[in-house]
Amino acid sequence: MDLLSFEGKDYMVVVDYYSRWLEILRLTSTTSAAVIAKLRSIFMTHGFPEVVKSDNGTQFQSKEFRDFAKEFDFRTSTSSPVFPQANGEAESGVKIAKKILRQSSPDIALLNYRATPHSSTGVSPSQALMGRQLRTRLPVLPEVLVPRPVSDADIRQADQQAKDNYKFSYDKRHGATPLSKLVPGDQVLVKTDAESTWKKKGTVVAADADNRTYLINSPSTGVLRRNRKHLQQIPSPRHDIIPVSPEHSPAASDSKDITSSSDSKDIGDSKDINRRVTRAVGGYTAAKPLRYREEEVCAAIV
Repeated sequence: MDLLSFEGKDYMVVVDYYSRWLEILRLTSTTSAAVIAKLRSIFMTHGFPEVVKSDNGTQFQSKEFRDFAKEFDFRTSTSSPVFPQANGEAESGVKIAKKILRQSSPDIALLNYRATPHSSTGVSPSQALMGRQLRTRLPVLPEVLVPRPVSDADIRQADQQAKDNYKFSYDKRHGATPLSKLVPGDQVLVKTDAESTWKKKGTVVAADADNRTYLINSPSTGVLRRNRKHLQQIPSPRHDIIPVSPEHSPAASDSKDITSSSDSKDIGDSKDINRRVTRAVGGYTAAKPLRYREEEVCAAIV
């Protein structure tokens, strides 16, 4: 569900995720009361939905809309802010609605859309929703209009296959890679598509069920809700290297042992000694592992 403005007029677009049935409703006002009135008329025709998904518009965040959802026993789900792709079906519905509204007879164009097989499901929205084909201006055999049951399994399988194919093509085209999950307490950088650099810092507070949207507590802006795409995890500092003072370092001990036995023929010259000491991350000196030192000693003897 989404709102759009076209040629100075406001409309509400409602799409059924299962059948792709499309409703385009003219709005005289964009208040919560006006939106609720239009939704009531749809619900009285098709029944109450289980979930209504929308963007974060004020109409859908108001107490009036929450009470409406409670009255008719459906859940509300909002997409990630500043990330329209999160409600892709509604965005696609808006594009189709605009094409329909540009036609000389939008009502006929809407009827034709509902009677045309959808590329994802393989059947028309009317067939998926009502189990029958709609009669349009196009000539058609009478038997085509006879109601026939449509396989739910076939619709869902075709729909899922279409989604998988689209995702594969999109990821390949954009070089997309899976993003790691975040957990509460992780430090992140926040950036939207409109911003050019990762500057804003925050801490993960919570995640939704599918780990796509997160609540971020930012010192500069408070609690934000962002999609995983707009978050970059800050690596935690390394704790595997412990600074060692020079007088207590393994390298120093090895050097003393080497100096005291410098006259031994089993030990190479000073160049061999220097090769035993290496420089670790952060500038600290550390002794090479024992197996490397044994190999160098054997090489010196040979």
